[in-house]
Amino acid sequence: MNQPNWQRRRSEFNHQWLKNRLLSALDSATNLMRGRITGAGYLEDILNQEIREWPVRRGELDSLLVDFETEMSPRTLFDAPPLAEWESGIKRVMSELLHEFWLVRYPVRTWIGNAQKAALTVDKSYEQLLRVQPIGMDGHVDFEFSARFDAFCTACRELAKTIEKFPSHIQVI
Repeated sequence: MNQPNWQRRRSEFNHQWLKNRLLSALDSATNLMRGRITGAGYLEDILNQEIREWPVRRGELDSLLVDFETEMSPRTLFDAPPLAEWESGIKRVMSELLHEFWLVRYPVRTWIGNAQKAALTVDKSYEQLLRVQPIGMDGHVDFEFSARFDAFCTACRELAKTIEKFPSHIQVI
């Protein structure tokens, strides 16, 4: 069976963007702020490019969470042979029964709720981060910015961990 569309989208969001791009950029910015590396203008680039992608990517995450139950339910197995060939009434009843068993067996709605909460934490830390100038009057990284930046990094890492808890394939009882 091919990889479900939902799983491909999750991989694009969580692995390709959140982990490989955003978290990597945040790690570099942290090293820059702590003086471990140098790079004129790099912090501003990260703030203006990578971090500001969050509102757009947030929409992708919302779509993923809304679609998870529908696209990753084992009832989707009834859309392909051999189960698709069953009589429609039996197929409908059995697919719904399997879906309900899946909801009882796995914490599907808890996974979704936890990801929604983690995303709200990222939202809040993002908004807080944008309210502070990164460079203080003395030309160094502002203390308040640094604290808010760390909170944003932590929230993004927690979101990535939460998304990792979703199954990587359609699970059957």
